[in-house]
This record gives sequence, C-alpha cells and structure tokens, in this order.
Amino acid sequence: MNTLQVNDGPAKENGNELDLKRLLEIARRRWAIIVGTAAIVGVLATIVVMQITPLYESAASVAIETRKTQVVDVEQVVSSVQPDMATLATEAETIRSPDILTRIVDLQRLYDDPEFLGQQAKGGFKWWSPSTWFGSSRSKDDEKAGDANGPDDLAHRKEIAIANLGARLRVDQVKNSYVLLIKITSRDSDKAARLANALASEYIAQQIGTKFEATRRATNWLEKRVEELRLQSVAADKAVETYRVANGIVGGAENVTIGDQQLTDVNSQLMMARAARAEKQTQLNQINQLLANGGAGLESSSAILQSGFISGLRQQEIDIQRKLSEMRTNLGERHPRVVNANAELRDLREKIKIEIRKIAAATANDLSLAQAREKSLSASLAAATGRTGSEKMAAVKLRELETNAQSAKSLYENFLNRYKETSEQQGIQSPDARIITLARPAFYPSYPQKVPTLIAALVAGLVLGGALAFALEYLDPFVRLAEEVEEITGRPTLTMVSLTNPGGDSPEDAVLSNPHSATSESLTTLRAAIETQLSDWPRQIIMITSSIAGEGKTFTSVTYARSLAMRGQRVLLMELDLRRPRVGSALGLESGPGFAEVILGEQSVGNVLVRDSLSDMDVLLAGARQRSPNELLLRPEFPALLDELRKLYDTIIIDTAPFAPISDSQVISKHVDMVLLSVAWAKAPVSVVKNVVGIMKRLEVPLAGTIMSLVDLRKYASYDNLGYNYYYYRYKAYTYGS
Repeated sequence: MNTLQVNDGPAKENGNELDLKRLLEIARRRWAIIVGTAAIVGVLATIVVMQITPLYESAASVAIETRKTQVVDVEQVVSSVQPDMATLATEAETIRSPDILTRIVDLQRLYDDPEFLGQQAKGGFKWWSPSTWFGSSRSKDDEKAGDANGPDDLAHRKEIAIANLGARLRVDQVKNSYVLLIKITSRDSDKAARLANALASEYIAQQIGTKFEATRRATNWLEKRVEELRLQSVAADKAVETYRVANGIVGGAENVTIGDQQLTDVNSQLMMARAARAEKQTQLNQINQLLANGGAGLESSSAILQSGFISGLRQQEIDIQRKLSEMRTNLGERHPRVVNANAELRDLREKIKIEIRKIAAATANDLSLAQAREKSLSASLAAATGRTGSEKMAAVKLRELETNAQSAKSLYENFLNRYKETSEQQGIQSPDARIITLARPAFYPSYPQKVPTLIAALVAGLVLGGALAFALEYLDPFVRLAEEVEEITGRPTLTMVSLTNPGGDSPEDAVLSNPHSATSESLTTLRAAIETQLSDWPRQIIMITSSIAGEGKTFTSVTYARSLAMRGQRVLLMELDLRRPRVGSALGLESGPGFAEVILGEQSVGNVLVRDSLSDMDVLLAGARQRSPNELLLRPEFPALLDELRKLYDTIIIDTAPFAPISDSQVISKHVDMVLLSVAWAKAPVSVVKNVVGIMKRLEVPLAGTIMSLVDLRKYASYDNLGYNYYYYRYKAYTYGS
C-alpha cells in the first residue's frame, strides 16, 4: 500500500511565480471588482475636480546674457555674470527674494487683493454648495466683497500678500539654455500675466539699479582716493630730490656719484702703475741675473734689445770676431794684428758691459719711481673707497625713496585712470538679463488639469481595483484548483464532479437520466482513474469521506456506486454516516433497520439489505439512531461484517461522516482498502483540508486520491489554465454539440 505524503507548504503555482496567464485569469475572474473600484474612484475624482477652484498660470521668460556690448573698452565696476548652473540658481533665488516680492506687492497693491490675502484657500472645496459641483459660480464681485474681512494693519496685510505671492511664484530653468521662466499662478488669468511681467521687469530694473548704485559708490570713493594718492606722490618726489641734494648725489639716471667716478679712475691708474712696476721689476731682475751669469744671453734681454747704442757695439763685436777669425787662420795666434784685434775685442766688450750697467741703473731708477707711484695710488684708492662707502649707504636710502615715489606715482595713475573709466560708465550700465517673452493670459486653467487628472484617477482606480482583486485572490481561504489539492495531499485528483439537475430530477437520478452529461462523465473518469492510476491498490472496499459537511461525499458515493452497478458489478453501498445519514433520502428509500441492527445482532445482513431499483445495487442503510455511534464501529462485529461482505460483493462503497470533526471516519479507515477524499470546490477551506490530511498521515490512512466535488465548471474555467476544465467544460461541445 502506498504511503500518504503531505505537503505542508501553501499551494503555489509555477514555483511561486506569477506568470502573465495567471494575472490575466485573476483579472478576468475579478473584473467586476476592478471595474467597480475604478468607477468609484473616477466618480469621486470627478466630483473633487469640479469642486476645485481653477487656477491659471502665466510665464514670462528672461534670458541671462552670455555676450556683452561694450561701449567703452574697460571692465565694469560690477562684473557681469558668467552663466552656469550655480549662477542660474542664484538668479532664480534673486527673483524670489523678499525685496522684489515686496516691490511687486506695493506696485500692484496686492495687499488689497482678497486672493493674496488668503481669504479663499487655494483650490478650496465647496462640498456644501451643490450648485458648484459642476463649476465655480463665484463672481469677482463676491471676491471683492471679502475685503472687509481682511486684516486691518497694512504691514500685516503686506506680509500676508508677500507670502502668498511667493507661494504662487515658480522660477524654472529651460533645459539646456540660459533662460528662466517666471511663472505666476492666480485665479484670474489676466492678473497672472500682469504679475509675471511685473516680476520680470522689476528683476531687470533691480539689476540696472544695483550696478548703477555700485558704480556711483565706486566713483565717489575713487575720487577721494585719487586726491589722497596725488598728494602722496608729490610728497614722495619731493623727498627724493631733497635727499639727493643733501647727500651730494648728482649723478644721472642711475645715481652715479662723483666718488664713484673718482674711485673708478684711481682704480684704473693703480692697475696701470702696478703693471708698470711689475714690468720694471722683471727687467731689472733679468738684467741682474744675466750679469751674475757673466753676461751670457744678454742679447736676449728686452731692455738691451731696445738700446740702439748696444746694438751698434754688438755689431762691431761681430765684425771684429769675423776678422779675428780670418787673421788667426792666415797669420797665426801671435801675429801683432791678431793681438791688436783681440785687444780691440776686449775693449768693445767692456764698453758693452758698461752700457748694460747703465741700463740696469736706469731700470732700477724707473722701478723706484713705479713703486712710489703705486704706493701713492694705493693711498688715493683707500681714501676714495672710504668716501664711496658712505655714498653707497646714502644711495640705498635714495633708491628706497625713489621706489616709494614710483609706487605712489603708479598707484596714483592707476586710480586716476580707473576713476575716469568709472565716471564714464556711470550712465551706461546694462543689465545681465533681458526679457525675451512677455507673459500672456492663459486660456485654460493649469490647475486642476481635468482630463489628465481624471485619466490618472481612472488608472489609479484600476490599480487599486487590481490590488484589491489580487488581495482577495491570494487571501481566498478556499480550494479553487485541483493542483492545490494535489499539492496539499500529495495524491492525484481523480476527477471533478459537477452538480446538474436537468428536467427537475434529483442530482443522483440525473446521472442515470442523462448518462452523457459532464457529471456522468466525471464518474466514468473516476472509475477509469481508479483502475489505471491506482491499479496497484486493493480496491474492493472504498471509503468516501470529506473534510467538512456539505462537500458532496454522499452524492459522489451514491452516483459512483450506481455507475459501477450499471456496468454489471456486484456493488454494495454502505451508509456509515451514522450521525447524519442521507443515502436513504437521496435514493428515495424508506427508513428501516440497517447497519446498527446488524452490529447489535438484532438483524441479519440479508434481512436489512435494500435493492436500488434504478441500478440493481444493494444498499445497507445506517439503521436506527444510536446514542454513541462510535461504539458500534469499535465493536468486533464491524470488521467481521466487512469480511463477510467481501465474499458477497465485487465493490463496497462506504459513505462516512466528515473526517475531521468526529472519529467515526477515522475508525472506519482502518478497515478499508482505500480512502477517497471529497473536496468541495470554493467551499472547503485550505487550512481545514491541510488539517484533515495531516490527521490521515498520522493515522496512516490509505488515502488514494481526491475528488473535487460541487464544481461550477463555467467559473472554474477562469481559474484553471487549460487543465481539467479544458476537458470537462469542452466535453459537451466535443461529443454531443449544444
């Protein structure tokens, strides 16, 4: 025997996913709720829209200038704006500033306007006046009549008007542009346009006034400052000249003093004297060294080479040496002429030495003079250097004074030029914005927008209705689908039985009178399902029960037993719902002895069996009412009776009481081959079915399958996604037409 498996989780479809078909099915089933909710919301929205006072919106557009027309090629005192997002936001806040709003309130006398004194709330409702349900009938004279109820204090009225004007003002930026839209909302379209244009004009005028006032203040300040700087520049120049004279600084543009010039000259002379002294010293040292070496190499000395007399003597020496050489060769060393020539040569060389000594003496004298001159120039240089140091210190202070004077002069000139430029600009200031479009009165109100509002209300009503429909759908506590029962029980749904009553017959007899009806065919399906899907189950004794009363178990028991009997089987229908027996009345049988009497031993089975005349099946009625029906089922005679009946019949169908409330069915289930649970469509609560199945699991009841009873196939079509309904609801059209 198969073991009962129970799924305790909630019935879900496609893994708890809402597919499109499921949503459409819910919408089709609950269309009345969705449409009704949308209609109610639409009617309420229509009434509300008709009650709201219409408001008109007008807009003036202002462009922030990105290019400036320069009358003079100078910078402005108040720099022009450089448009960016932050600048546009700043300009928008400027338009909303209390100063501009106060100016508009004063110019337009809004402190006397009832609308801006808040005497009628924006978009107020007038539910109490049916005459206004389809439009406002309040005239302008009625609005003006409210002036007497306004605040008496002018300042207080202005504050109220400013606040209301700010609430009705909106400044928006046109996307991807430097244009601001100044929007005003009012009950009067002409008033809205007039106020929007006034705000735009006041914004432009305030820009010009701000620049003009800033330029005027700058001009007055610059005038005073220029005069101060002029006096400072003159004083600085005077201080420079006074210091220059006092310190003897009479140089040129670079302030070169007399001491500087003298120091330069003495320094040049000193360098020349040192060079001359060094030259004489070198010559003298060279001559002395040559003399010390015996006169060798004298002819290479620069001082000797410069002497013409020595050059002549040297030439004579060369001539004598040539002649002497010739005579030595021809006459011999002792010849008188050779001796005389040698003597002449010695005299000539002595003269050269004497002349060289004279040159050395002259060079030593020149060296002394050069040294004396160098010493004198060194002393002069030291004296000039001392004087120049003091003059340099004075020059430093002079340069400081000149720098101050030049700075004062430059600052004075800059301020003087700026003063002239600012004076020229004072009368030619231009605003940073311009009006590009004036506001015009609106033909249609901007609030409320009736058509969009009603469309939105209908959409909201549909959404609300859909939400309500889905809520009702998913909060529905009753079993609606065969798949739900299968998921709860873990067993197949063998058939779906619908109740029909054609021709006024009872439901049980209608199955016999109309064997081709959907109900009759559902019983055939049940029989086939038991023989095929439950072929491995023993099925001689079949118990049909339900979760609660009124789920069609008796109808199913009677009609299924009849369908088996009509196929030629020996069938017994046992009525074991001992508390509320219905089998006898369903079959039109008279009450008499039955099961109770057999168990108590008062009657034999053969004496109490009743034959159904329409199907030739035997029926064992419940018998007389007992005080404790459960005790009859617990007696040992009950299983003995079932064993006896097994020998007599092919199939025994037992109609029992509901399974959950009482224990009768639980006792019976221990002695049967299989149990079929009848679940009433749209009547059996899911929680109750789960509880019954849980009890069956604990008691190891042989639950073979379920029967969905009392099904309205037409309504079931809106729940089933081409499942059982596809076959049952289309069965009649497929086989027998309409």
